[in-house]
Amino acid sequence: MKRVSESTSNHVTICKFRREKSPPGRITVDEQIVRLNEQMDMVLENQKQIIETLRKLTNSGSKADESRESLIEEEELQKFPLTEIEQLDIVEEALNDPDNRYFQTMKDIIKPENKPRPGGLRKHFHLLMKADFFVQFNYDGIHNKYPFKKYKNFNNAIYPFDEAVSIFLVAWRRVSSDKSAKMRAHNGRVWGTLHDGKFKVQSVTEADLEEALDVLDGSFFINESVCIACGINLPHNAQARQELRELCNITAKDGVSLLVKEVATERIVAVSFNKIQYPPAPGEDHFFLKFRNEVAQSPQARRLMDFMIEVDERIDVCAMYNMDCFCELMFLATLPSHERMGLGRTLASYTIELTKELAEGKGLEDIDEQLRSKRPEAVTALWSGSFSQKVGRASNFKVLNSVSYEDFEFEGKRFSERISPLHKTCEHVIYKF
Repeated sequence: MKRVSESTSNHVTICKFRREKSPPGRITVDEQIVRLNEQMDMVLENQKQIIETLRKLTNSGSKADESRESLIEEEELQKFPLTEIEQLDIVEEALNDPDNRYFQTMKDIIKPENKPRPGGLRKHFHLLMKADFFVQFNYDGIHNKYPFKKYKNFNNAIYPFDEAVSIFLVAWRRVSSDKSAKMRAHNGRVWGTLHDGKFKVQSVTEADLEEALDVLDGSFFINESVCIACGINLPHNAQARQELRELCNITAKDGVSLLVKEVATERIVAVSFNKIQYPPAPGEDHFFLKFRNEVAQSPQARRLMDFMIEVDERIDVCAMYNMDCFCELMFLATLPSHERMGLGRTLASYTIELTKELAEGKGLEDIDEQLRSKRPEAVTALWSGSFSQKVGRASNFKVLNSVSYEDFEFEGKRFSERISPLHKTCEHVIYKF
């Protein structure tokens, strides 16, 4: 409310009017203003007293509420790791208040004494939620599972402690790792050498996996055409890149992915993440769709997955070639410092050789135990740029279909508007034995 006059030290001073003596029985405007200001001072003084009284009452009530809440939380905080949906609902509701003690408790679990546990969330998520409870979830709540996307506060509470990954992503990795065969921990089979022994091609092993994934960060995610079209190359879309790293992490467990190492430095300079594909069981989604629905959360990663799924489904290679299993050369990447050295072509050639061995029942000891009964009859790929298309031609892949980037959109722009004009199409290709 705006005062008519100026007030100093609770004394009213009339600044803009000159007092005049009022005629008998009449009150001048000046006198009316003075009276109004005096009444206003009384009102303000009363307000101060009322506010002070309310503040005391509120503080007293808050302390009582805090005391009650503290006792309740003491009981609820003992429920980690969570084992049932009701507990997760309680935590989710409590985390609406950022000062709730659950936040600090979760931080203490993940980073005791503010120091990350060795292995981070991927090895210690079971301290927050039991694995047999977590497997009852997927991201969207499909296939009769709980929707993890519902628990936004629980997810967000983790980000300050481990900003590189989402909680669902890390937990999905851990649980899937516990329930599937792990990659062999040996040095990795050496498939061959090139450039007079300066480089060697070998299988991706658990020991090499993180560095192999880093090659994607340094090349594929920033230079590959569809990654650019979907904004995955942009610095602020780190979650999308992390989700695609997770796709490759799971893919590598098949045991058919390859890498190129610089012999002198043991540095990984090129990778080929390969996946054994086969029709899913009735009622189940195929691998890419399952990952897209249950793990990928970012719109960028989902759009890339949708693109791969759509282009793959335009040609039913299993029906076309009367086969029920093939190896998909999923992501092929070379560090910029080692481009134009034939490393991509070499990885494609050895992927073909590896797949041929599996078709003949050889080398089965190096792959996931659950895949040893499979006999892939071909290698397929999506060559998304003119450079990888040259690799395909040099390796004798056959083009099944070519799609124009004019036909695909993301966030209001055609892929062709974001991708270099050097790369106009994506080719679906096959190498059939």
